[in-house]
Amino acid sequence: LKKVFELKVKPAMGALIQADNAAGGNLHAQAPPGFDEFKWAYATFWSRVLAIPVGTRELESIVPGIDMVNHVVDPKYANARWEYVADASRIDGGYIVLISPRNRKLDDGEELFMSYGDKSNEELLFTYGFADEDNENDMLVLQPPWANEPVEDRSGDVNARVAELAARGLPQHVILPRVPPKRGYRDLDHTTQEILRIWVSEDVTKSTSKPSAETVSRIHAALRAALGAQSSALRRIERDIDENTSTAREHACKAYRRAERRAIDAYLDAASAWPR
Repeated sequence: LKKVFELKVKPAMGALIQADNAAGGNLHAQAPPGFDEFKWAYATFWSRVLAIPVGTRELESIVPGIDMVNHVVDPKYANARWEYVADASRIDGGYIVLISPRNRKLDDGEELFMSYGDKSNEELLFTYGFADEDNENDMLVLQPPWANEPVEDRSGDVNARVAELAARGLPQHVILPRVPPKRGYRDLDHTTQEILRIWVSEDVTKSTSKPSAETVSRIHAALRAALGAQSSALRRIERDIDENTSTAREHACKAYRRAERRAIDAYLDAASAWPR
């Protein structure tokens, strides 16, 4: 966010102030918004945004009123959903309605809930600001072995792996399923397998549908190391923070950490049986 603010937002604000001044305005007399204001605006927008269909594309927008409806993890408990209604007679081409699924009659004062989609706790926390400890859609995100290395300090070997992932259109991290696979690497989807292979393979450019037993062993070792590091980091955070605090944000972070740690512990237990 700091990079976006410095490289994009500040220059855009400067151009707006310059244009306003040229038109006889007085924006130059006011202090321009700072990074804290940008963070507030960014979080406010993305925690309430809807992807509205506009022609052949989607436009992220805040729809007043609908942005106040809370999320429910299990869609069968949702008593509301939003819908876009095309209307050629309107200058904007359509409108948004909030409806009750299956025409269920709502009671006076009943709180509305809708499903934001099958989202993991990581996505819920970093986009909307909350997490659910019993989230059936939760997944485990693991960063690569070089994640904590400054870019300028990375070795040529790491740079080659990063470049190969980018060339294949793959992210550097992996997203593991909520339930640990019994056979480890062999039970993961093809995309995850390919990312993990590039993490550890001696020849990152050589793609193979059946890596050697030695490569699989290195992949399992890398996974166990990443899981262990993440588990230690979570425990260190829990040890260093005040668990008596009770703001909504702190409650969400605690729920996220507890669910994350349980998932990691389950993976570490399963990983002990993976081939070494």
